[in-house]
Amino acid sequence: MTATSSAPNIGVIQRSSYSIPASIISYSKATGIGSSLQMLDNSESSLSSYRGMQSSDSEYSDSESGIHLAQTRQHDGKVRLNALLCLQALSRAAPKQLQPHWPKFLTSSSSAPMTAGTYKAPSLIGLIGSDPIYNVRSAACVVLGNILENSKQYLAMAEENTSLSGAKIQTGLLALSERVGLMMRELHVSFALSMDKVDSSVDQVIVAQMIRCCSLIVANCSYEKMRPGLPLLVYRSIEKFLDSNGKYNLSCEDGAAPELLSRLLGFVGGPQVPAVVSIEAWGVLRAIAQYHFSAITGLWPRLDAALGSARDSEDPRVRSAGLMFLDEYSKAGAVATKPLTSEWWKDAMERHILKAFTEENTSIKALGCDCISNLSSDAFSGLPSRLEMSIMSLVLGTALDEHPSARAAACRAIGVFILFPSLREDSTHAVDLASTVLGLCQDPNLNVRVRASWAVGNLYHEKLKSNGIRAIGGLLRVTFEGILERERHSLVKDAVYALIKHMEQGSLKGRWNACYAMQNVLLNPHFPIGSTAGTSYALDSDMVSWTRDVYSALLQAIQQSKNFKVRINACAALAVPKTRAKYGDQAMVRKMIQVLMAAVQNLDEEQVEHAYGEFQYRGQFESKLLRCLDHLLQITGGVAGLGLELDPVLRQRIVASRPESSSNTSIAPHASQESESSM
Repeated sequence: MTATSSAPNIGVIQRSSYSIPASIISYSKATGIGSSLQMLDNSESSLSSYRGMQSSDSEYSDSESGIHLAQTRQHDGKVRLNALLCLQALSRAAPKQLQPHWPKFLTSSSSAPMTAGTYKAPSLIGLIGSDPIYNVRSAACVVLGNILENSKQYLAMAEENTSLSGAKIQTGLLALSERVGLMMRELHVSFALSMDKVDSSVDQVIVAQMIRCCSLIVANCSYEKMRPGLPLLVYRSIEKFLDSNGKYNLSCEDGAAPELLSRLLGFVGGPQVPAVVSIEAWGVLRAIAQYHFSAITGLWPRLDAALGSARDSEDPRVRSAGLMFLDEYSKAGAVATKPLTSEWWKDAMERHILKAFTEENTSIKALGCDCISNLSSDAFSGLPSRLEMSIMSLVLGTALDEHPSARAAACRAIGVFILFPSLREDSTHAVDLASTVLGLCQDPNLNVRVRASWAVGNLYHEKLKSNGIRAIGGLLRVTFEGILERERHSLVKDAVYALIKHMEQGSLKGRWNACYAMQNVLLNPHFPIGSTAGTSYALDSDMVSWTRDVYSALLQAIQQSKNFKVRINACAALAVPKTRAKYGDQAMVRKMIQVLMAAVQNLDEEQVEHAYGEFQYRGQFESKLLRCLDHLLQITGGVAGLGLELDPVLRQRIVASRPESSSNTSIAPHASQESESSM
């Protein structure tokens, strides 16, 4: 709007000739909007002679008025296109800074609603659904897609409060999460309405762009805190575009599967389906296998046939899409309630997976290794020996492939195989696997070295873990008091609970080392455990936080472990503290003595439960158990104060277990009687 010195001309719109700068055109070519701008520019050559107007529209004749309106519409369309181009540049240059301003461009209920008849600024959704210029609608789709890309973190805060009142919405008193939630709901509703309006027979390009926007909306939105129904709303709006009108050879067996699955199976199995449609359909099936495995597992015969069709396709992209689905299907099936059987794996290997290794395409070989990596130990052991050998040979051969992606995938499969007991027990296979991955640790490709290092870690998994556990115990034994106090809520706490975890679960070797490490920890006189009275820890609580967990883990090992060596180390650790305060409260001490007395009494009954090789450690465990019980009884003042009774036979066994120096007959009788009476 320009004002001139002439009074009659004040406030009259001044329009001048308009052409797109060359710099903007060159930039827009790379953004997706450029084609729309150029098409619009070329279509209005008359704009080059567009003259300035200083009078009202009423001075035009009917024919001139029509030309004028058309030119005005074209000019305004260019303005909107350039505005969209600017918005796209902002969304790419500073996406996070633009996010708080989304309500200005997307339909949003987060502000007070407009009253009837008032002006409402247009939105991207409005342009997509109703702009009269085709190119503007197309450009709006592109911009909306750019804005939605990589917005998952921002949209994760979306929350929909079921008790949200209309008054609260109208006044705008909403939390940020509620604003984003309302914007997200209206985005779904508005876009679904726009999809219902579009005519797919005319606006095919717009339809494709709108469906892409739908996929970006669903991929980036988080539905955990939203009311149900939004994804279904989007699905219903695009469902009509799946209608193939019988073109893609949907089976007469469609009644055996839900409608969506039937259509997808028709898309991946039909001989006349375009490659791009088949690839996308495999992608949807892959997602269903990942998140809804139970819904798809009953359709395996038809999926098996479709995989055969994909395998025979001349397009390598289709073959890759089929194997990617099989990778996800086998991965989900390995951890399902009813895991995939050895028979299923045998059939899948022979029909689909092993044939991938005959391909020249590197990515397909890598996908074959990925599928093999989903094999479980039990499924592998159930395969015929010839098939096991074929799998091993192909994977080891792929590890020497000239392409790094294939070598990396083979390293992953080898890392899985290394954990199979049947292969670890076979020295020949173990040597082959180890030598292959050790050599690949020096590979020039970083991804290959990472995968090979992971496989080597699996090769030495138990040994590395056991050494790490013992190292933790050794470090805590020599840690100074100041460091223990400073790190008690972080490093020291993490280290203690790592030992507790491995005392309670894992291999026997790991549990043995964890008990041994805990013994080392308790040998540090400054290690905080038990009562906090008189220490700086008293500010936290009456007892150090991990006291119960440490002693409960040791008692569990003594009481439940089937291995005498684990129980011996647990007794040795329990007998380390030299003061009553280190053992915690009265309830904890009472539990310790009860468990130890029961363990002594049950020892004779456990003989039949242990292997012959364990018998040599039984006597050592009994001695450790009795001496640990003796130590606790003496340090706590006996069982009388705990409300317990000590069996006379057990009392004699405890006394007999003492070293000769403490039970020597040269010791005064009253001393012996005093020590016995203290129990």
